[in-house]
Amino acid sequence: MKSLFHVLNAVVELTGPPIQERRLLLEFPARAEAAQKTALIASAFGLIGANNVDAEKVKGWIPDWKSAFTLASDKTGVDIRISSTRMNYYEKAIKAMLEGEIPLAALWPLFHTWTLSAEVLEGDHLKFWQNAAGELGLLGVGFGEHVEGLDHFIDDVEIVLDEIASENGLETSIGM
Repeated sequence: MKSLFHVLNAVVELTGPPIQERRLLLEFPARAEAAQKTALIASAFGLIGANNVDAEKVKGWIPDWKSAFTLASDKTGVDIRISSTRMNYYEKAIKAMLEGEIPLAALWPLFHTWTLSAEVLEGDHLKFWQNAAGELGLLGVGFGEHVEGLDHFIDDVEIVLDEIASENGLETSIGM
């Protein structure tokens, strides 16, 4: 998740500042289009597993996500983004995205924060996350495919950056 976040922001920084986590997939399509890299949009959504679910499925995950977030926010060692004071911040954004023009953009804030929460959970709450991750193709058989897809995506972005550097007279890894 961290690698995907950074590589998506490498693309959007071609046209402006990085996108914050909560709005990553919401703003990525317009920013990739502005950078004339529209071919990367479908890949970005595919890497989070959006090809395997629809908005209704994601809506159905909200109660389990919220429960995991709430439980994790009370534990020590949890990521600082998982705090009871931030629950409303994420929940409103997720629900608004699910009702918006790009409903599957909600996958990033929901699944990212759910993953951070799951790192400190066990039992049923961990199983609910594992089931969602499995449906997205991010666990089990699909995991290897997603890692390979991410590797190819990173390679594609590196080529884009090398081309831009070369066009601007900078030495790149292409010439090495």
